[in-house]
Amino acid sequence: MIKIKLTAEDVGGKRYYLDLKKAAVEEHIVKLWSPTVVKRATIDDIEVLLRDLDTSSKHNVNFRYYKHRDSYFLQGLWRKNFIKRRSLKAGDEIGIGCDL
Repeated sequence: MIKIKLTAEDVGGKRYYLDLKKAAVEEHIVKLWSPTVVKRATIDDIEVLLRDLDTSSKHNVNFRYYKHRDSYFLQGLWRKNFIKRRSLKAGDEIGIGCDL
């Protein structure tokens, strides 16, 4: 559903989150969710089942919208479940989808 080209910060930095493109998330993910769930994601992390479309695996991660950054983020175990598991590097592209 969403393709993400990883940066050096995504794979090797000290960040614990992955910044997602707002337009892509709104077009492919949150429009499928109830308004209540979308609103909850602006207040607190919500746990989602993240689908790795390249390997057909599924992983629990945290999802949140931060108003002050006007952006959606994956947090929690996304780095372990994607970067480390697949030995990804800057410039690699991943495909993801999210289910509640």
